[in-house]
Amino acid sequence: MMRSSTISLSKLELIAKEAGVSVRTVYRVLRGDNKENWTSASKRGQLIRKISRRLEYSPDASARSLRTGKKMQIAVLVRNTEGGERRDDYFLDGFEIVLGMVGVLELAGYSLTFATLGDVTNPQDAHSRIFREHLVEGLIVISQMPPDLLDSIDRLTPNCVWVHSNVWRPQNCIRRDEVHAGEETARVLLNQGYKKLAWVGPPAINPKDPDRHHSEAQRLQGVRSIAAKNNIELIEIIADDPGQMLDHHALFSDLLRPEVGVVVYSAHYASWLTQCTQSLGRIAPYDFGLVCCDDSLAIKHRWPGLSRMGFSLIHMGRQAGAMMLKNLKQKEGKGIPSVMIRDPWVPGNTAWGPQAAAYRPT
Repeated sequence: MMRSSTISLSKLELIAKEAGVSVRTVYRVLRGDNKENWTSASKRGQLIRKISRRLEYSPDASARSLRTGKKMQIAVLVRNTEGGERRDDYFLDGFEIVLGMVGVLELAGYSLTFATLGDVTNPQDAHSRIFREHLVEGLIVISQMPPDLLDSIDRLTPNCVWVHSNVWRPQNCIRRDEVHAGEETARVLLNQGYKKLAWVGPPAINPKDPDRHHSEAQRLQGVRSIAAKNNIELIEIIADDPGQMLDHHALFSDLLRPEVGVVVYSAHYASWLTQCTQSLGRIAPYDFGLVCCDDSLAIKHRWPGLSRMGFSLIHMGRQAGAMMLKNLKQKEGKGIPSVMIRDPWVPGNTAWGPQAAAYRPT
């Protein structure tokens, strides 16, 4: 035992010497107790962890948990049952959100573990160790969840943050203002001179439907609001799945003109619409205007010219991680004020106004 303790202490001293800090600082950083609110402290913490990995020094998490009472683990809950896969967007969104959370939580010494709906519905089940054995200090819920599980989730831990979710409460929630996203896309098209609007996306149903994300109804709500205020005709082309747009081939042939601006729900809808319209010989921005209510890393890399509402899911993930850390420091039940995010417009090159028809390539 003495030999192991001596080796560990020697490594702590080596890390401290190379990082130019005290052994006590190294100890605090590696057990997650160091405050890293300032840039200098954050950089120092990153350096210490980098050196510790190179020297293959790992604090004993079990011993630390017994000593401090901290688990240093946060669970992330994503939907994994039928209905949750209705929109590939949600799973891709979740991945980007997690990327943002990891960076913030790791800096504070926390690690992430994934929970499933089975862990929530049957927390005492033999296969559900996460909550049965109290392995985590908090839970971050991403995207929509079945309403009948909300009470179960609330009972599992007082430290729960809801991200990009159908749940909206005064505390511990982070959500994008989806109504504003719909309003802004429609407003941009009208400001550019388009005389008629069209919506292409999923149906506007009850946003509390467990198989639907609140954005599906709220984005269309925003578009409808701007069209009504400006007495502009709005054509709604409803496709429960983007692939169904091929069924509207004839409708697009009649609808798409230079004076028409089209708002699409997501990049998937924009991609399918473009395939359909190209087969008709219609190209945005020359033959119609095209704007998207959504944004993602995939759009930034694959279709940077798409005119759209900006939306950084990674930034949302960082905010979720920061909210969780603040929540863990609060008295139980106090919570952190919820955050509603509004994003900037990304001009792109798919909506230039009706005058773009004059510049159509021949």
